[in-house]
Amino acid sequence: MRNFIFLITGFLFSLLLTTGAIAQTLKLDVPDKWRSESVALPPPFAPKVDLKGKAQVYFSPGWGKKDSDEFFTYTFVFQTEAEPKFDEKVIEKELLAYFGGLASAVSRGKVDPKTFKMKVEKVKQDSDAKKDADDITRFKAEMKWTEPFFAKTEQTLNMEIVARYNEAEKKNYLMVGASPQDPRSRSKAAATVWQKLRGIQSGFTKPKKSEEAAGSKSK
Repeated sequence: MRNFIFLITGFLFSLLLTTGAIAQTLKLDVPDKWRSESVALPPPFAPKVDLKGKAQVYFSPGWGKKDSDEFFTYTFVFQTEAEPKFDEKVIEKELLAYFGGLASAVSRGKVDPKTFKMKVEKVKQDSDAKKDADDITRFKAEMKWTEPFFAKTEQTLNMEIVARYNEAEKKNYLMVGASPQDPRSRSKAAATVWQKLRGIQSGFTKPKKSEEAAGSKSK
């Protein structure tokens, strides 16, 4: 399978486990014209990732267009083993390894991942979070890195992250919405981008039907 990212850079990169099974398991409800790709964890381009499992990545239509409001806007979901649990330190370590390997591979070693900085914070419970399933934990993150695909310049990538543990499967899930658009901005462009990313995320964070049924019976 030709990886969309590496088509942009002019060479092919072989991905592991790019199967229909991955796409089916990690299928998200995304807007029209968003395209997706599957990859194994750890990815072949980021061997320092310690997570074992699989991932599905979804790209916005404007992901590869520097003049688009959606430039580098995308979302991805990891399915991993029960350990390690996702907390601030694990998320920071694994995403730095993921993006560091990606940047190094795409730039063919010209970008030094050691210069990347990332800050991950757990999001406190609020009125919106109360709508989440009980096994949901939210985080926000900001990563300063060198975007290696198109602009090839320093970029701040903002992320809203959801971690969820599936007890029946004994699997961890990590869903990340990412964009250079600042989620705190009041601009129309930022509002539109984050509305889409949060809309995708909402289907991932809502309680399972069994949980909803239990909640209604307790009322």
